Amino acid sequence: MQSKDIFPEANKDIKILDAGAGTGIIGEMLVQQGYRNIDALDISEEMLNLAKERNVYKRYICAALSDIPIDDIQTGEYDVTLCAGTIVYGQAKPVALDECVRHVRPGGLFIFSIRADSFDPVELGYRTKFEEMEKAGRWSLVNREQRELYTHPHNESIRKCYLITYKVLKN
Repeated sequence: MQSKDIFPEANKDIKILDAGAGTGIIGEMLVQQGYRNIDALDISEEMLNLAKERNVYKRYICAALSDIPIDDIQTGEYDVTLCAGTIVYGQAKPVALDECVRHVRPGGLFIFSIRADSFDPVELGYRTKFEEMEKAGRWSLVNREQRELYTHPHNESIRKCYLITYKVLKN
């Protein structure tokens, strides 16, 4: 599936939130693709300071992804929220998904990765939360694919994860 199939009306001016931005690697990749309207969100001020060195974000928001609303982000402010490697047990718990969806305008996308060892076990609650939000009409599944990723570029250890895209229907 191509990105143009997932978000056909996308243009380079869409407003994107890189949630869990860390050092800004994803933001830098987006800028290389021509996107210019990107904000960074991360729990760590130190990581955001490193991201600032890349000079790819418009705003830097230091806050945790949790069930507590982030005052610096308006409801429906973003066309897309990207979250790579942050929706995982021990970092952003299932209750954080409500806040993630609040950030995205209806019709926009929430695109994220989640390790299979966080998604698959029912007792961790991610899969249940995803289904709950779908049944409540908050989002609809666009694409879910399992991938194998190296845990480190110079390591042959592979970790399974899912790359998931939901279309936000209501905040």
